[in-house]
Amino acid sequence: MAIPEVNLIVLADQAATPIDAARSRTQPATTPLADLRWMRVEEFLRSREIRPNTHKAYERDLKQLMDWTPKGWHEITSRDLDRYKTYLKTEPNHRGKLRKCATINRSLAALQSFFKWLTVRDYITKNPALLLEKLKSDPLLPQEFSQDEVDNLYQAICDRGFHSFRDRALLHLIDHGLRASEIQGLNVGDYDGQRVHIREAKADSVGSVPLLSKARRAFDQYKQWREQQGEVLEDESPLFVSHSNNSKGQRLQYWGIYKIFKAIADIAEVENAHPHRGRHTLATRLVMKDMDSILARKVTRHKSEQSFVRYSDRGIELKAEQQFYEVHGEAPGGEDGIVEDQLEGIELKAVVEEPANWPKIKAVGLPLNTVQVRLTLEVSGKKKGKVRKEIEERVFSPFQMVKPKPRGNEYELMVVVEGGDTLSAITDQMKWDMELLGELDDCEVKVAWLDQQESTGEVTLESQEDESAFAESSAGQRPTSTSSVYQMKIMLLGVRPQVWRRIQVPETTTLAQLHSVLQVVMGWEGYHLHQFSDSEDEAMTLAELIEDDLFSFGYLYDFGDMWRHEIKVEKRLESKPGKNYPICLAGKRACPPEDCGGDWGYARLLRVLNNPRHPEHEERLEWVGSDFDPKAFDLEEVNQALKELEVETMSYFD
Repeated sequence: MAIPEVNLIVLADQAATPIDAARSRTQPATTPLADLRWMRVEEFLRSREIRPNTHKAYERDLKQLMDWTPKGWHEITSRDLDRYKTYLKTEPNHRGKLRKCATINRSLAALQSFFKWLTVRDYITKNPALLLEKLKSDPLLPQEFSQDEVDNLYQAICDRGFHSFRDRALLHLIDHGLRASEIQGLNVGDYDGQRVHIREAKADSVGSVPLLSKARRAFDQYKQWREQQGEVLEDESPLFVSHSNNSKGQRLQYWGIYKIFKAIADIAEVENAHPHRGRHTLATRLVMKDMDSILARKVTRHKSEQSFVRYSDRGIELKAEQQFYEVHGEAPGGEDGIVEDQLEGIELKAVVEEPANWPKIKAVGLPLNTVQVRLTLEVSGKKKGKVRKEIEERVFSPFQMVKPKPRGNEYELMVVVEGGDTLSAITDQMKWDMELLGELDDCEVKVAWLDQQESTGEVTLESQEDESAFAESSAGQRPTSTSSVYQMKIMLLGVRPQVWRRIQVPETTTLAQLHSVLQVVMGWEGYHLHQFSDSEDEAMTLAELIEDDLFSFGYLYDFGDMWRHEIKVEKRLESKPGKNYPICLAGKRACPPEDCGGDWGYARLLRVLNNPRHPEHEERLEWVGSDFDPKAFDLEEVNQALKELEVETMSYFD
């Protein structure tokens, strides 16, 4: 009996729900709606309660199989899937690179889940993925902190001020191998002066952890400090409490512990830091000291011997590397021919000779229009030493820099005023250059100009200690030229570390054109709606919007993720002949990926990407792409894109 042909009709009132529509956005336009294979995929995805990114990954993996074979789901055999697995291993992906083992295994897991579902629903009679095996991958060895990193973490607590007593005790527990979830549940009564008693733990790994003398001392000081703050500590009181305004005095939760540890690691400049690495460090250290594995597991409370074997493997690897250097008479990372045990027998003498006729620097008979400028420079931030050195080398050195006190903040410069330049213009540019170098490394730079000695009465230096005076002298006056440009700084709000760009655009730029510029310089892809805060008329030019008042206005992109930008108008300048506008002058860090969930979702994405052992790490890495680097910013690439944008619009200088 012949089966009559069935035509699928989709009525207007049977349109997909918004959720279904959102889920099917990534479906290629070439996939016909009546394709029964794709209909099964959509039904499978609707039946599963999975996260949006997992949904997208399943969709991508199953579509990839559909592209590989035209067979129906009931026609695919186990032999077909074995050939497909070989294809995944040997053929490069769309970026021209071979797939990683974890990526292939994730694709195979998606196929196993899908064909099992087809079998349960009786859409196919036999499951071809039943015997499909995943690839064997080398287990990730633990990542321990080096001794230098541990020392830097403890040293960084000195900069934590009010929080230092709590943070030091907290860091000692992490150093003793406690999980963040275990620290969260500790009460004051769980510390008996010698050890901490863990009553709630992962995999029922409860027990007691002995504390070293430094840790006990830190705990005693922390408890004493809390009592001095007026707290009444009882046995059931939480051992660690929050200091933030919103939850002050409440039990410190898991993410609070993670955030505190990350803040300490940022000060110490320790990368890829998370509390669990302290546990890896302890276990590896015990193995390196030849502690019996059963006793070491007792201290670290590892229930699984197989899990603890990883630390043994890592310990053997480190020992082998250490002995390799010793056999060749070197210390790891040290000088040739010297090992650590030999250092005690070497007598070191250091002699510093200073010539008696060391010249004293003094400015005598300055040439015409040469000014001796004195200033003080203050730099604050984690990388203040690096920023100060760059300022001395890149800003001060062309002006015959003299530093009267080697460790002081005062500098003397010889500034030559030539041509159409003025001393104010030169010092303004110097100040801007110094502040830019500070911004590139998240440091604050403060400059104060001191009294100066001038060779002529024709050159004067206005005091610029007042920020408003600086703004008026550098930017408040509208240039007389008919062609002017605005210098703006764009900051992405809610993201830390900050993502920002500095650009110059013609005054004739409309808000619609500025939107295109912002998309390019920030790195957005233009998928979503946008809005400016100060005007809905995007035909308005910057000259009409800003006039003579320098101010800040807002730019909102993507009404779902709500990416908020502050645009600060810094200066109005004369355009330079032969210079292409718009132009990007500087920037910091990459733009977040589209549709990652706003500032909160991006923060979580970075945490997952920084933790290779996170259960979502491979999935999220595949989603953003292995080439995504949140620290990257390519100024040359951005300006090339702006040139192409200028060619496309052809209206910036109309």
